[in-house]
Amino acid sequence: MPLQGVSMTDVLSQSAAVAVALLVVAVPGSGIAAALRLRGLWHLAAMGPLSIAAIGTTGVVAAWLRIPFGPIPVLVLALVAVLVLRGLAWALARAGRPWTAGLGTWDRETVLSGIAIAVGSLAIAVPAVASLGTLDSVSQTYDGVFHLNATAYVLDTGDASSFHLYRVTHPGDDVEFYPAAWHALTALVSMLTGASIPVAMNAAWIATASLVWTPGAALLAAVVVRRRAAGAIGAVLASCFALFPLLMLAWGTLYPTGLAYASLPLGLALAAALLSPGAAEPPVGRLTLWLMIAAWLAVEAFSHPRSLPSFALLAGPLVLVRLGRLVAAGWRARRGVTIAALAAAVVALAGIAAVGWWYVYRTYDVANRPISDHLNGGPATARQSIGEALAQAVLLTSRSGFEALPPVLLAALVLLGAVVAVRRRQGWLTASWVLAVVLFALASGSNSDLAKLATGLWYKDQYRLLALVAVVGVPLAALGVHALASRLRRGRDLASAGLTGAVAVSSWLAPATLVEHGEVRGAFAIAPAGTPGVMLDEDEYRFLEQLDELVPEGAVIAGNPWSGAALTWALAGREPLFPHLTGEWTADELLVASALDRAADDPEVCAAVQRLGIEHVLTDPGMLWGSPVEAEFYAGIDRAAGAPFLEEVARAGDTVLWRVADCESPAAPG
Repeated sequence: MPLQGVSMTDVLSQSAAVAVALLVVAVPGSGIAAALRLRGLWHLAAMGPLSIAAIGTTGVVAAWLRIPFGPIPVLVLALVAVLVLRGLAWALARAGRPWTAGLGTWDRETVLSGIAIAVGSLAIAVPAVASLGTLDSVSQTYDGVFHLNATAYVLDTGDASSFHLYRVTHPGDDVEFYPAAWHALTALVSMLTGASIPVAMNAAWIATASLVWTPGAALLAAVVVRRRAAGAIGAVLASCFALFPLLMLAWGTLYPTGLAYASLPLGLALAAALLSPGAAEPPVGRLTLWLMIAAWLAVEAFSHPRSLPSFALLAGPLVLVRLGRLVAAGWRARRGVTIAALAAAVVALAGIAAVGWWYVYRTYDVANRPISDHLNGGPATARQSIGEALAQAVLLTSRSGFEALPPVLLAALVLLGAVVAVRRRQGWLTASWVLAVVLFALASGSNSDLAKLATGLWYKDQYRLLALVAVVGVPLAALGVHALASRLRRGRDLASAGLTGAVAVSSWLAPATLVEHGEVRGAFAIAPAGTPGVMLDEDEYRFLEQLDELVPEGAVIAGNPWSGAALTWALAGREPLFPHLTGEWTADELLVASALDRAADDPEVCAAVQRLGIEHVLTDPGMLWGSPVEAEFYAGIDRAAGAPFLEEVARAGDTVLWRVADCESPAAPG
């Protein structure tokens, strides 16, 4: 929230950041979408994810070529992709197999869907910005710290590779994958506008909610419903669920997961187009479809590959239905071949199940510690009965539960759509919704070993599973709207528009939705000075904003990251010794964390300070979550406040910046 209000200059600069973020998400992917023969709503839904794929791929390729990441490499890679696709089209034409069929058409439906996408996007963005107060608000959550500083890492190093980003919290040259597309996107917005990291990150969230989630949900609704204006209805309905994308902004804050989930509707639309006969009009261009599937996999990999189990959960029923139809058709024609194919499918499914079980078994070290010892943290702990959890998912309440009236009309339409889908032989979508609801109920309503094994792929995080209800909820609600409107002999289009509008307004203003906006406000609000249990209060926030005037560039600042000291990188461009609340730190860093207060007396500590290049120390008694046990890991830094080897530079309230003035490592005794 703003501390002293927002000036017109701030409004203009932040608006410019949003505009640039929208262009970054739209432009590279739009060219690739055109080269892929995507038209109409397919083009609108694919251009955002294709841009994310280009950005994520550029990060890896640029690092491999030792080229600094930036907008020019992204545009070059997008241009190369377009030229490769054009070359493929030319080669196919020369071979007498011209690539003419694509996906979608440019028509009046596209215009209507485009208008609805704009409406849905505004309905998501405007209340979200109102909840933030201003776009320079900072997510003061556990995960938010990492994502803010990971963007600072990209800006400082020019390295946006998903194979290097984890070095933020794991120093060294080891290669370990962590998806960097979100941080690369945010860095691009900052590079192009000069916006601060918080402004760029919030602008990127608006852009992806507008150009990835909303058009993707519209496309999925159009593919499932297959009726006039279905895409437009889906676009508006995409703004009605407090469970997504708003939930990922408040909880975590899970930016990469939110980006990956925003692309799930496109993946489901592709699966439906491939596996549901007659689902896409006009007839699907198979080459276009397979190339898009490959691109979509890249999107999920560079956004967050852990979204793929979520996709498997939602698309699994469709695959099984298609497999059943193939078996039935083959049984009538060639029973022997069918039996062999069915046996192979059973083996494949068993293999997938075995891989999932092995992953959970190995990840949680079940051989040495029973599963009951794991997944007992806050979001994994059951807080209600399974029946209450089922009701929460079905009624689409906020993550806080039943403290406010849910969007009843929207929930009723989802239930109606689930019934209609079964009657229209699209029961796979109903099954997907049931799976999402049941897994959330297990995560939120049970601490049993079975619940942990079933939801371990999602860390038993009930909110990651609750968000999936919205992904399949949009097409189901669109089916419900169409089913009610189709009862009328005349005025069906008007009835659809009126019902969609009524659902939208009632959902936007539903108390449960307003509660979720309050959750966002709580995650980003800067508390009054001296407020306990918060990472940043007003004094520390103002102090960090001016820190670059007090600390020279290149200096390292030691501080307890739980106190807000980790945010010196994202807010002031000054690198903290500990850029996240937890990590795998070096021996010198571990020594400083536990014993900095002994630097004047212990030559080993002083030598570690010198090797790490620590020139300043930042202390503040306020900690995220109050006084968590984890914060005690850095107690040596907290105890160093006022030590003889530190000189006070400046303070604001309880926040104090110290300069390391007298820490010379004496020679070891002979």
